Amino acid sequence: PGTATCTIYAGGGFTLPVEGMSSDEHYALTYGTGRQMNDPELLDVFSSNARSIVDFLKRAAVPFDLRRGGLGLKRSQGFPLLGGKALTDTLFQACVNEGVEFLSNLAVNRILTNEHGASGVECIDCSSGRSIALGADVVVLAAGGGGALYKRTDNPKRITGDGYRLALDVGCQLSDMEFVQFYPTGFDIPGGSHWFIDLGILDIARATAPDGREFLKELFAEKGISSGREANLLLRDMCSVAIAKQNQTGQCL
Repeated sequence: PGTATCTIYAGGGFTLPVEGMSSDEHYALTYGTGRQMNDPELLDVFSSNARSIVDFLKRAAVPFDLRRGGLGLKRSQGFPLLGGKALTDTLFQACVNEGVEFLSNLAVNRILTNEHGASGVECIDCSSGRSIALGADVVVLAAGGGGALYKRTDNPKRITGDGYRLALDVGCQLSDMEFVQFYPTGFDIPGGSHWFIDLGILDIARATAPDGREFLKELFAEKGISSGREANLLLRDMCSVAIAKQNQTGQCL
């Protein structure tokens, strides 16, 4: 539990209205980063209530630091590359302490329903191949994304998008499925590493067009961004488009 997720591999940073950033400022920042395509009502609820997660994480003993507009998880010394490990490990242990039972090696293949709605799930025991039905008054679907749909991804192999199918099969509507985001930069080597690299790499290395122009830094300057680290929060989509356009006319170096 917790180790087959994208969260454990994440950078461990989150934006929210804390340490002097107001809910209105957070709303405006998120709305702009979303290119004004956000759902305004949902964003209002998010920005208004995000601050409450800090108290919850404190009660759960999740180790973190706060800065203006953000929360950063403290990384484990033994696992410095797993930025989300502090979150998944601590929340898992908090659930165990509350008596939550975890069932491992099960893959849900169907949400069961009756006249009142969801009534449980049908699972496959991956170790035996046996089908199991689990009844429930409420089903919370938190199955992660669909990185495995792509030829190159640094998501764990378990991230197959099966949660989308489970929801669709019981009549849920899927929206905004085109909004999939990766880090824009990585190793373009046939058979090489699938790891992507965040834009902070541009603070210590150069990405250029064949004529030597650092075209991404030109984009940073145009948008008032001072570093790759800042661009990593605000310009991932624009940098992806800039790289794609550059590759249409000439290779990035």
